[in-house]
Amino acid sequence: MHFKYCSKIKNHRIAEDIKNLLVLCDGEFVPPLSMRSSTTQKELKRQAAEPAGIESYFNEIAGQPAIIVMDKGRVVAFMSFCKNYLCEN
Repeated sequence: MHFKYCSKIKNHRIAEDIKNLLVLCDGEFVPPLSMRSSTTQKELKRQAAEPAGIESYFNEIAGQPAIIVMDKGRVVAFMSFCKNYLCEN
């Protein structure tokens, strides 16, 4: 296993692996990742609107810096973040 830093997710294989992880874990979050409007969403209630989908959520992640854990050439974990983001809480 090794860690990789990406300023943005540009590599196609890494992007597909991350999308697959998002789909796999979608329902483990409240609201589900496919229903979120952003990675810094403050309102955690389910939205009545049509879900944005994993693709929309991934597109925001892809533009953020990320630390990616690779094992045998595949992404097994990742963490994206917003530089200098200050949570009001």
